[in-house]
Amino acid sequence: MIFFLLVFTIFFTFLLPLIFKIEKFDLNVYSFFVVILFFQLIVRNILIYFNLPNEQYIQVEILKGLSLQDFELSGLVFLICSIFIVFSYSMARYSNEFPNTSPFFFIKNNPSERKILFWCFSFLGLSFLANFLFFSQFDLTLISFYRGVTNNLQEYSAQGYLRLAAGMCVVTGFISIAYAWETTSKLRKRLFQFIAAISFILLILNAIFSSSRAIILISLVGIFILSYYSKIKFSFLTKLLVSMAVISILSFMTIYRMAENRETLSFDMIGDYASTPLYLIVNQGGIDLMKTQHMINYVSNNADYKYGELLSNIILLAIPRSIWQDKPVNVDTQFGMEVYGASAYGSGAVPPGILGEFFWDFSWLGLLVASLITGLLMGFLDKFFQKNQNSIFVKILFSSSLIWTGMSIMGSGFVSFIVGAFVQIMPLFVIFFLSSLTTRRI
Repeated sequence: MIFFLLVFTIFFTFLLPLIFKIEKFDLNVYSFFVVILFFQLIVRNILIYFNLPNEQYIQVEILKGLSLQDFELSGLVFLICSIFIVFSYSMARYSNEFPNTSPFFFIKNNPSERKILFWCFSFLGLSFLANFLFFSQFDLTLISFYRGVTNNLQEYSAQGYLRLAAGMCVVTGFISIAYAWETTSKLRKRLFQFIAAISFILLILNAIFSSSRAIILISLVGIFILSYYSKIKFSFLTKLLVSMAVISILSFMTIYRMAENRETLSFDMIGDYASTPLYLIVNQGGIDLMKTQHMINYVSNNADYKYGELLSNIILLAIPRSIWQDKPVNVDTQFGMEVYGASAYGSGAVPPGILGEFFWDFSWLGLLVASLITGLLMGFLDKFFQKNQNSIFVKILFSSSLIWTGMSIMGSGFVSFIVGAFVQIMPLFVIFFLSSLTTRRI
C-alpha cells in the first residue's frame, strides 16, 4: 500500500541524522522527537489500519469517512517536508552562528540555593492562591469537564492569566526536585522535597479538575529526564510502578470525562474502556497525517487562506477577552470548528500542527517555511543544550518544556509552541533572575 510506504519512508528520513551521527541518540530534542514520531506515525497508523481502539471512533472522528488511500497526498507532503526539516536541522546543528547568552548570567552560574528556596516558596504560594480562585468558581460536578465551554464567543473565556498563575506549580516542582538532588544541605533538601511534593499534588489536582491530562504525562516524563540529566538513578520497578499509576489516573480521567452522566459510571463501564490507553496514541492531537489531509481538503475546497491571520495570534492572544470580546480564538479552536465541526468554544479544539497551520496561513509556500523553521529550531536548541548542559537552569528548561519541542511544533503548531514555551519559561526565568541578584543576601 502506497500510504504505508510513505509512512515508513518519512520515518526513515527523520532517522538519517542519527544514522549518519549528525546527532547522537540521547535525551536531546531531536532524539526525543524521533521516539515520539515512532508512536505517532508508525504505531498510530498501524492501529488505525486495524480500526483500533474503536472502529466507529476511527472511521468517524479520525478518518472522517475517507480511506487510507485518500491520505496519500498528505503523506507525500510530509515526506517532502521531512527532507527540508532534516536538512535545516543538520545545518543549524553544526552552524558557527549562535546567539550570545552572556547577559543571562544564571545560565553559566547556578544561583544561591537559599534564594531559589525563597522564591520557590513565594511562587508556590501564588500558584496555590490562583488555583483556589480559579476552581472556587465551579462546583465538583465539573471535575474533568471544565473547558470554559460556551456557544457564544462573547461569553467564552479561558481565563488564561489566572490559569497561567495557577500553572506555576509545575515550575516550582521541577526547580525544587532539581535542587533537592543537587544540594548537600539536609535541611534545604527536605524543604525542596516539601515544595516539590506540594507542587505536584497541586498539579495533579489542577489537571483532574481542568481535564488537562497531557500535563500529568509530560511532568512524569520530565522528572525522569531531569533525573537522567542530574545523574539520579531510579530502579526499573520504581519507574514501572509510577508509570502504571499515571496511566491509571489518565485512563480514569478519560472514562470520567466521557461519561455523559456521572450516575452511569460503573465497573461495567470501566470494563468497556479497557482500551483507553490506546487513545493516548490514536487521537486528533500530535503528529498526524490525517488532520493535515483534512486541512488541505478544507482549505483547497473553500479557498479559505488566512494570509497571516493565524500567525498574528502570537500577539493578539495576549489581549484579555474582557478587554476585546471579539478577539479571535486560537488556531486549535478554529480548526476544530471549521474542519471537524465542533460547535462550542472551549470544546472540540484540534491542533493542526505547524504544517497545517502554515498551509492555512500561506498556502503551499507555507509548508516550506514551516519545515525550515522546525528544523532550525530543533537544531539550535540541541546545540544550545550541548553547550550548557551543566547548568541547572538549562536542565530544568529542557526537561520540563523544550525537550518536547519537536512534538509540540509538529503536533500542535508554531503559535501554540511559542505561547506554551513562554508560559513555562517566563516563571522559570524570573525565579532564576531574582535568585541571581546580589543586592542583598537571603
